[in-house]
Amino acid sequence: MSTMGLPDSFDTLQAGSVSFKIYRFGELESTNLYLKENAVESDDFSVILADTQTAGRGRFDRKWVSRSSRGLTFSVKIPLDTIPVENWCNITQLMALAVLELLEKQAVLSLIRWPNDVIVGTAKIGGILAETVTVRGKSFIVLGTGININESRDDFANLDREATSLAILTNRDFDVYPLLKDLLLIFAKLLSEAAVSGFGPFISRIDTLLYRPQTPVKVVGGDTEYTGTIRGLNAQGRILLDTVNGTVEVLSGEITSRM
Repeated sequence: MSTMGLPDSFDTLQAGSVSFKIYRFGELESTNLYLKENAVESDDFSVILADTQTAGRGRFDRKWVSRSSRGLTFSVKIPLDTIPVENWCNITQLMALAVLELLEKQAVLSLIRWPNDVIVGTAKIGGILAETVTVRGKSFIVLGTGININESRDDFANLDREATSLAILTNRDFDVYPLLKDLLLIFAKLLSEAAVSGFGPFISRIDTLLYRPQTPVKVVGGDTEYTGTIRGLNAQGRILLDTVNGTVEVLSGEITSRM
């Protein structure tokens, strides 16, 4: 399926009605970019895993570099045929919830910093980037996920934001591949449940796991900035912010405590 080289290994994972095809590479520039460039020939629920990612990015084009076997960096092609347009943005939240469940299995409690970060305390341990792509009239989401697994404190020494890893928090190293398969199983279960019951119950659950600092935060989205206190999520998964001018709903943006 590749215009950028063949994968080092291939595997399949059956998760209920979802069949993942996992392509593992030693090194890629970006798993999201690879999947987008190979969108036509890739099957639904194809998973691109890179041991090393040299030019990955998060939201707002922030660089996300994954060093060999230290982090878990992958992208999944999610078909959107049966998902209402108004719920496309909730796919990211489902993956964030799956990451929380994965970490909880390792006795690590984490929260979701809306809309796409997973944090432990105030330190980031993971992030998700969703990109909607339409090819030949068919739309799908390329859902990129990065989780810090075996990084040491030295790996984060030059970052301008606090970060942590599963190894730092548990004092042990992990094989990233079993963690990937476990995460995909959790995500597929949540996706299947959402197909039956809708996204409402998950948004309510995510609301209880939302990072809510006691002090005011700034939400930056494009040319718009809001400052206020996080109230929670509305029924569509948008964040509710109590400002001096009343409560506002924000569809997309970034939360920062830096005022």
